[in-house]
Amino acid sequence: MRIAAGLRATVHGAIIIYPKRGSGYPFPKPDAEIPIILGVWWKKSVMEIPENANRTGGDPILSDAYTINGQPGYLYPCSRSASVNNITYVHPSIDFLQAYYYKIPGVYEIDFPINPPKKFNYTADDLPEYLLTPSITTSKVLVLEYNSSVELILQGTNVLAGENHPLHLHGYSFYVVGWGFGNFDHKKDPLRYNLIDPPEVSTVGVPKNGWVALRFRAVNPGENFFSF
Repeated sequence: MRIAAGLRATVHGAIIIYPKRGSGYPFPKPDAEIPIILGVWWKKSVMEIPENANRTGGDPILSDAYTINGQPGYLYPCSRSASVNNITYVHPSIDFLQAYYYKIPGVYEIDFPINPPKKFNYTADDLPEYLLTPSITTSKVLVLEYNSSVELILQGTNVLAGENHPLHLHGYSFYVVGWGFGNFDHKKDPLRYNLIDPPEVSTVGVPKNGWVALRFRAVNPGENFFSF
């Protein structure tokens, strides 16, 4: 499988090879399968990697960190600053859908904040380090009504270092109706939305120190994650 250089940060996953049908493993059957996905992480825009290599004729720049299942480890600042609306996700011991259908209490909370509880100048040049620490670490979810129209504004920040960050929504394709640099303006920026022929994708890059606006219709019931 060949992947274009420019997609190196937007294509992520595992290739799992099973035994030929009708045959078994060449060793005792495992008790469980736990995929381990190895990846890399750059502080700068990944689109600059092939551009610099093509311009200079040298090797692509080395990554700033290696990741295992998306986690670069606690020695890297980004491992403790990934959050949405000041919420850092913690995977529960019981599956969300199992807890939902069997009405198991205490597994998750449905009060995920629609707006950031901690507001500041997201793209300022100098931001204090305390903003690296999310306010809450928990298993909060956002419950959507079936067939509802959803708009998400993904705002990048300059905390630690601004970067072009790819995001993927599981279970959906969505329309990118707008994007820009700086802080999103709720009054002015929607006037520039492309509501005629917006691109439909499942992965989008939030511009460095910028924002992107997505729209989709919630017609795929189930548990759908945003992957950073």
